[in-house]
Amino acid sequence: MAATAAEQEQQQFYLLLGNLLSPDNAVRKQAEETYENIPGQSKITFLLQAIRNTAAAEEARQMAAVLLRRLLSSAFEEVYPALSPDDQASIKSGLLLIIQLETQSSMRKKICDIVAELARNLIDEDGNNQWPEVLKFLFDSVSSQNVGLREAALHIFWNFPGIFGNQQQHYLEVIKRMLVQCMQDQEHPSIKTLSARAAAAFVLANEHNLPLLKHFADLLPGILQAVNDSCYQNDDSVLKSLVEIADSVPKYLRPHLEPTLQLSLKVKLGIF
Repeated sequence: MAATAAEQEQQQFYLLLGNLLSPDNAVRKQAEETYENIPGQSKITFLLQAIRNTAAAEEARQMAAVLLRRLLSSAFEEVYPALSPDDQASIKSGLLLIIQLETQSSMRKKICDIVAELARNLIDEDGNNQWPEVLKFLFDSVSSQNVGLREAALHIFWNFPGIFGNQQQHYLEVIKRMLVQCMQDQEHPSIKTLSARAAAAFVLANEHNLPLLKHFADLLPGILQAVNDSCYQNDDSVLKSLVEIADSVPKYLRPHLEPTLQLSLKVKLGIF
């Protein structure tokens, strides 16, 4: 059965993705020029289809995910508003569905990066989140029995802690409960690490909101514990988050200054 024109175009796009990954500079440069000449709306269609296609090479799918996030980051206003409302709705629901179906952890994170970038662009000037379904997805996923979905929710929130927009105050207790619950997960170190990083990102995003910092002060022991635990695993991601807090919001550390200093000394001496 002959392939349709759309199928042929998609196959050509897979070849293009492969060429973008080529170690041959000439091949890669030619592919980059070809990619740049594809209209933005067509890029979104091709990239999403490539991400969805689990039969495609993993490297090609990951490249498609990186390119889609980059496109939303650099050319959102040129590309997304020009799409029809149906296409916009299809992209939003499609991305959330892909996360739920994805089995590869590294690929799932890249799709979460796309979701965070799209959500960032869908907060309007008044702080309204024009993608309420993503908030429902976060709440549903963070309490799921599926560890991959819990990781996804935390990864999105860490990537874009302002995702609640002008509803943040309304959801403050829910956010706090979500982070505390995840930081107490003894069975899954990845959940503890991600929730600590998400908590740190939320603190940094609200560095000038003194009442909020005070309200979230009791999350610091969990962050410190996650730094300690992750350093034993040779993972310094939470430590970097703590250093950012020390640089930008040192007052947040004040209530727990002694254990913070003890941990800092332990890190400096490499006692792990």
